[in-house]
Amino acid sequence: MNPSSSTSVSNGNTTYGSGSTETTPILSQDRTESENVFHENTDAYTWKDYSSSFRFVELMACVIPLSAIFLFFENTQMEPRMRPLPFEQVYATDGSVLGYVWNAVNTEKNVGDTIGHREYQILMGLCPMLFQLALVWFRAPRLASAFDRWDAFHRTTCAYFVAIGTADAICNCVKYYIGYLRPMMLDVCQPYYNQADSAWYCSNDVMDNRLSFPSNHSTWSSCGMLLLSMYLSKRFGIASIQTNGANFHKTKTVSSFSTSKKHQLTQKSDIQAYYRFISFLCYSPMLFGIFIEASRVVDNRHFPADVITGIVLGGSMASMVFGIWFPH
Repeated sequence: MNPSSSTSVSNGNTTYGSGSTETTPILSQDRTESENVFHENTDAYTWKDYSSSFRFVELMACVIPLSAIFLFFENTQMEPRMRPLPFEQVYATDGSVLGYVWNAVNTEKNVGDTIGHREYQILMGLCPMLFQLALVWFRAPRLASAFDRWDAFHRTTCAYFVAIGTADAICNCVKYYIGYLRPMMLDVCQPYYNQADSAWYCSNDVMDNRLSFPSNHSTWSSCGMLLLSMYLSKRFGIASIQTNGANFHKTKTVSSFSTSKKHQLTQKSDIQAYYRFISFLCYSPMLFGIFIEASRVVDNRHFPADVITGIVLGGSMASMVFGIWFPH
């Protein structure tokens, strides 16, 4: 065979070359004539164009109502279901009261928060959203136009507000409806017995200690970190080489010295194995979320069931919303 000749094997948008020592792209990203026309029309897309579109109305519908619900729960002190203090009376054989026994599960010590209230909202909500917005705006694919950037900005903002806002609203509604006592309820309460009406009362304000189930920290952390992880996997992981058929976001090259189909399939499999590993790493932000979730049990703020329910709620909402705003 002539050393300068080459044989191409085409698979969708994939081209494998052979017969020369030059490298050729496995997957071509060259624009077609119609794509060039499209990008010429969308490269000039501006904030004015976006704000006058129906998508801006959708953005406002995602942001304003859910922000209002969030601020309502943050600034309104409502009274949850008032469960009685967890104690039992001990009676003698003649029916007289010998004393009282407190429920051991609510006698943990108040050791403070590893991650506070405002901190988890910033770390699990604001930070992943801003990080993803920076990625979609400054690290857009090579062929991205101004329209693509605004579209990604729009979908990212809507996804975070809807997922976290809805999960937080559901979590708070359940909290107030159930009024479940925290593990360190009695340590904060410091109960005393009132002889006048033969009842126990708390020396301190314990309204927040009646909001154990489910955990807001866990809901936010699983929702925010899963949204970010799924986007990273979609953008950089195995899903990124399956977008638009077989197109790669980054052009890969192989030496075209072999005509062996076995060699071609081996190289394709190697590339897929590399992207599977990247996909696995893309979910590493979930480790930070797991740390925050575990800290709620260590801090005696929640029971394990509170944390698990928050994880399920936040993760389910993240998966559902991501599938709506990032379907492909």
